[in-house]
Amino acid sequence: MDSPNIPELQMCRQCWLAPHVKRSPYCAECRKERWRINELVGKGLLCQWDPRVIVGGQRVCSRCFTRKPATAEFFGSNKTGRGGLMAACRACETYRSKLKTARARAATASGSLTPRQLARFWAQVERGDGCWRWVGLRNHCGYGIYNGTLAHRVALVLSGAEVPADKWALHKCDNPPCVNPEHLYIGTRGERGGHAKVTEAAVREMRAEYASGAITQAALARRHGLSEGAVANIIRRETWTHVD
Repeated sequence: MDSPNIPELQMCRQCWLAPHVKRSPYCAECRKERWRINELVGKGLLCQWDPRVIVGGQRVCSRCFTRKPATAEFFGSNKTGRGGLMAACRACETYRSKLKTARARAATASGSLTPRQLARFWAQVERGDGCWRWVGLRNHCGYGIYNGTLAHRVALVLSGAEVPADKWALHKCDNPPCVNPEHLYIGTRGERGGHAKVTEAAVREMRAEYASGAITQAALARRHGLSEGAVANIIRRETWTHVD
């Protein structure tokens, strides 16, 4: 899988001048240089570049080959490591963690889950005749979260639907924990809860009243139980575009 489109994760971790290559945090030139240094270190010809060696209170990071003070401030603590420190510096470990998390979230959002991950996902779903309730982690709005992604979006993708990056997985049932694909549809953010609160007739009425200047968007929002942003999107025809 290609790295996610995150700018700070696209450049080479060693030179920061060229984009990194697939499945590696380094560019092609830096990879060749690292291979050469690793080969010489393995032959015992470059001890000063060996991450296991501490010279003058400094050591070399095993990932970026940058010489830094051999302290816990620059290298994470590791009881089994040389000098009680990790072989890679904190900056490299942080980068590696971000890249791993970003790739995992991208895989989850695209539905590229392993059989074990699929089993873990459906184990957190309580199925019923109507809504399928997510019993795992939820956010403050009550929506299920799986591997950093909204659970109902993952469920919709797993059902075979293609959800573009600029679209949302929305509920017809207006029940945030529900992950039943039959209760979900693809739309824009302004349409959230629209099937439960707004009809085509109400959309036409809102647009006509606002166009006449007899009412404000805030008043329309209070009348229909919507947010002002949702009303603004309806009036600007950014949502409910199929309604004249």
